[in-house]
Amino acid sequence: MAAGSLFGQAAATGTRIGLIAIQDAIVGTQEGQKITAALRAKYKPAEDDIKKQQAAIGELRQQLQRGANTMSEDAKRRLVRDIQTKEREAKRSMEDAESEFQREFQKFQQEAFAKLRSVIKKYMNDKGLSLILDISSAQTPVVDASSELLITNHIIELFDKENPVAAAGAAAKPTP
Repeated sequence: MAAGSLFGQAAATGTRIGLIAIQDAIVGTQEGQKITAALRAKYKPAEDDIKKQQAAIGELRQQLQRGANTMSEDAKRRLVRDIQTKEREAKRSMEDAESEFQREFQKFQQEAFAKLRSVIKKYMNDKGLSLILDISSAQTPVVDASSELLITNHIIELFDKENPVAAAGAAAKPTP
């Protein structure tokens, strides 16, 4: 069924529709913000290491430039090989870190969506909605819509209310 006919039918039958940006809802919840921050902190050392590798490569390039007229051809070749090796290592480190981060982030998103889905269903039933469309992707068939149809913030609020996140500094109290 084409999106145009879907919306035409919805308008004709009085069907109520809601629009949600699932990706925004997932990372917009308190839990999502906490997990996203934890993942960023976890991968910060890898990011810092990659920046150090890139700085070292930059220094080697400058060394090559400065010595271009005074270095022997053999020394230049060794330095170029060293630069190329370090570039490959830095690229591999970056790809590995990005891949691992994405894998963990996708796992978090899947788990969060499973929890978020029950909140969406409850909201849908409470508000008498017949259809909720995800508008996170640029590939969505929705071109434009009234802001009254957007439910992302409502879902975030409901999720946070039903799934409170402990404060970051709150530690378990020891038992006497």
